[in-house]
Amino acid sequence: MTTQLLENILTNASALDSTRKRIALNYLEENGLPNRRNEAWKYTTPEKFIANNPSAPKVKIHPALLDISPYQIYFKNGAADLSRTQLPSNVSITNSIPSDAKTLPGFAGALNAVNAGLGVTLTISARTIPDAPILIMHEDDKAPMLFIQVEKLAKVSILEAFSADLENDSLCAPATWINLAEGAQAEHVKTVIGGRGQVHIATTQATLARDALFDSFVFAAGSKLMRQELQVEIKGQGAHANAHGLFALRGTQHADQHVSLLHNAAHTTSQQLFKMVLDDESRGIFTGRLEVAKDAQKVDASQLNKNLVLSKKAHVDTRPQLMVHADDVKCAHGATVGQLSAEEIFYLQSRGLTQSRAQKVLCHAFASDVVMHIKSDSLRLWVSDLLFENFEQFALEKFEE
Repeated sequence: MTTQLLENILTNASALDSTRKRIALNYLEENGLPNRRNEAWKYTTPEKFIANNPSAPKVKIHPALLDISPYQIYFKNGAADLSRTQLPSNVSITNSIPSDAKTLPGFAGALNAVNAGLGVTLTISARTIPDAPILIMHEDDKAPMLFIQVEKLAKVSILEAFSADLENDSLCAPATWINLAEGAQAEHVKTVIGGRGQVHIATTQATLARDALFDSFVFAAGSKLMRQELQVEIKGQGAHANAHGLFALRGTQHADQHVSLLHNAAHTTSQQLFKMVLDDESRGIFTGRLEVAKDAQKVDASQLNKNLVLSKKAHVDTRPQLMVHADDVKCAHGATVGQLSAEEIFYLQSRGLTQSRAQKVLCHAFASDVVMHIKSDSLRLWVSDLLFENFEQFALEKFEE
């Protein structure tokens, strides 16, 4: 049965790329909206969160962003504003994406493809190492498309920043491709700060060649729904991938992190750490799929999801998954869900802290631990400030005496 929301999505499709648009429309017509029968969306029903006629987010850029780096890209209405773009030497940008960049799979990929502009390609030339992060600031855009090419032996830190729409029922469905050539290194930090009517359904895909290093970090707070799909394929020997994230939820906010990390080459490594802090009646979902291909021997990979629940009504569903088809590997996965430790609170009290101060310290330490995995000093500070502004100063009020 076709729902009103699906009809509106099909009718209002505004993508400029007719081929991608047609493929995505066919997918939506055949598959409809995800529901509980779809294993990847078992705990998240998009129709519950997306308004029937959502607008593109209408946001204001956080002024503190401008102090992080002189290298800035303003992404609006499906393209980069080249008049405002500032880039380091040997880094280029075009308002298009490669023709061989395939439409990303599933509902999230289709949602992007039916609404996207022509997209943006950011290329970091071989052996280029910018002296500061490159900032990508998203303004009014329902479905950004971004392709990042990091060429041989280049090294770069990139921040994708999505700001809050405080007034509208809006939808943003971005798609990001990241391709690392041999020996390339890229740190991709994504921050999603939403308003109470905002829905963010995103997909990011990364491929790693031989000896490449990829660091991924996502921080999210404030959105009605935040769904992030991360797909990483390690294709060359000696490559390493880090996937980290922090979700800070309160009220009735809902976050769903879905990770698929595939080791397709021998002698490769990866590490995953995702944390959620949940208050009030919020809900968090983590699904992590770690797969090692048949001939990918000597792989060392780990996956961990840790959740801190501050309220009796908050809820977590966590599903770490491990599929190993090789026999000479070292792999581990795990998940924890818990509250603040009474013993740790008592210990801090015995050292002179009040109960409320001890609770705040422990909560902050839990959240900040994963933030320390961000390598860029300026981006780490940015995420720490966002954590306080959008979660800690509100959620920790419950500990006041």
